[in-house]
Amino acid sequence: MDNTSSRRDELRAKYSRYRHWEIFKILETDLAKVSRYISISGDNFKTHSAELSSLILHICTEIEILRKRMTGASDNGSAARELFKMYPDVADYDVELPLWSLVFQPWKSLPSSKPDWWLAYEQIKHDHAGAVAAGNLENFLSALSGLYVLTLYYDRFVYSEDAHGGEYVITELTVDSAYFINRNEDPKSRARRGRLWKANQGE
Repeated sequence: MDNTSSRRDELRAKYSRYRHWEIFKILETDLAKVSRYISISGDNFKTHSAELSSLILHICTEIEILRKRMTGASDNGSAARELFKMYPDVADYDVELPLWSLVFQPWKSLPSSKPDWWLAYEQIKHDHAGAVAAGNLENFLSALSGLYVLTLYYDRFVYSEDAHGGEYVITELTVDSAYFINRNEDPKSRARRGRLWKANQGE
């Protein structure tokens, strides 16, 4: 058994099926709270607060955790590089927030440079008092979009199989997002997944 298969089996055994989605959904709930006080629009992208800084720290810490789990790397830099080698198409992912007519490509800068929102995270982490402006709405939404994409990839890594020539099929029911849409997903697949999710919730 290769290292990837061993790591996948270890993750399945160690963590509950929806633990990573549970954390994402909690952070997605924070988006709803933010929208009560800041209008979600490009006009307010530079609006910043200590609360947004705290949320960015939480989101990016979760990204670091998922990357290390998926790659088996002990440090974040190695995990980031290894994950891009595994999934170079992560840079092409479009994430839409249809409620606010916004689209993000959170990993577009890879591999040439770190995303701006990740640089903001590093500023906040190392100099919280001096990086007040980095904790802004744009970086928060971009970071949450980045976590959403990585959560999808975590599902793909742990709970999918290569069905036909690189076409990955999730073998167990995934979770639907309340606000985000993966624009790279086939609309028919998205609709089918949505129906399965609602049926699973008894709706």
